[in-house]
Amino acid sequence: MGEKIDEFILTSDIIDDIEQRENLGKILKRYEKVWFQNLRGVRKPYLTFAMSEDEFEEYIKCKINIHYFAEKYCQIKREDGSIGPMKLREYQKDIIDLYDRNRFSILMASRQVGKCLSFNTLTEIKNENGDISIIPMGILYFNLLKQTRPLTILESIKYLLYKIYFRVS
Repeated sequence: MGEKIDEFILTSDIIDDIEQRENLGKILKRYEKVWFQNLRGVRKPYLTFAMSEDEFEEYIKCKINIHYFAEKYCQIKREDGSIGPMKLREYQKDIIDLYDRNRFSILMASRQVGKCLSFNTLTEIKNENGDISIIPMGILYFNLLKQTRPLTILESIKYLLYKIYFRVS
């Protein structure tokens, strides 16, 4: 009854010991029940935790580099249904960097817009006569863009390069 709860400082070793005793079905003292609503891995708020030197260095790495944190600690559901660490693609890194520079940024892109669709993906197009043409997505994009506004210099160069690469007239 005379336990000093205020002086109880958690470490990774103490957490591991508590988990082992929980797994064995042993009765824990009130101050040793560290999980929020009994959800393992989610500690209650306002608990004092002392990090080891290695944990502190890992924390600093995560704090400094968001890409390192995402690739090391964030998990996603893969195509085969398993859950595992994610490997960020370049466009994902660019989006994360955008939010890092300006937290008020808004990404107006739904899941279905094909952010990772390659510009050299071939697309079948049927014209008014019923003829089918196979056109790379990049050429189609720039043709549609030209209908709405003049292309910028950079867009014109990209368009020319796509035409040369795919030999499209």
